[in-house]
Amino acid sequence: MTAASWSKRRHTVPFVSAMDNDKLLPLAKLASEYFHVPLQKLLSGDRHHEYVKPRRCCMYIAFDAGYTKPAIAKFWNCDRTTVHSACNKYAKEIKSGNHNLKELIQFSGFVKKFLKKS
Repeated sequence: MTAASWSKRRHTVPFVSAMDNDKLLPLAKLASEYFHVPLQKLLSGDRHHEYVKPRRCCMYIAFDAGYTKPAIAKFWNCDRTTVHSACNKYAKEIKSGNHNLKELIQFSGFVKKFLKKS
């Protein structure tokens, strides 16, 4: 691979359709209601634990439903590595059998029907 082709490839932006936003916004609204946090705070970059936990949960559920990490990152207005970190955190906790995931499992079952991609 030449330097010129790498440069072109590095600057490509993943395509995020309007359908992705149409499906991920209801997920954010459901998380807002389920976790009792304001939607504006959930969508913002606020780093308080009460907003980060539901946001990470949404990222993991969206990734589990088949969305790409760049598409999820674009919706949540963050870097894809943030999405990667959230997904890894929950994946490790699920593998280890952590019992603190009760909310994630309940919320996940509640919203999966909204995230099915056609």
